[in-house]
Amino acid sequence: MDVKAKFVIKRWHGCVYHTVQPYLASWDVNRNVSWWEDMETWCTDRFGKAGDVWDETSSRWYLNAGTIWFRDEQDQTLFVLRWL
Repeated sequence: MDVKAKFVIKRWHGCVYHTVQPYLASWDVNRNVSWWEDMETWCTDRFGKAGDVWDETSSRWYLNAGTIWFRDEQDQTLFVLRWL
């Protein structure tokens, strides 16, 4: 599977986050949805429940608008090693 990603450091709720915006070079919608669900499940299993982006507190990680936000750079690295 051909996966590409954009990496950006951003601030949210006063914290620095290491973001990954992965995307597939595929037109197969079912395959893409399954891939996103697998990534989200994997992150939840390792890092706990994703934070609520509209809550005013900082969380370990968020999933928002096709981007995964990691407060700890080590979590981002683990994600990249597994999925990209």
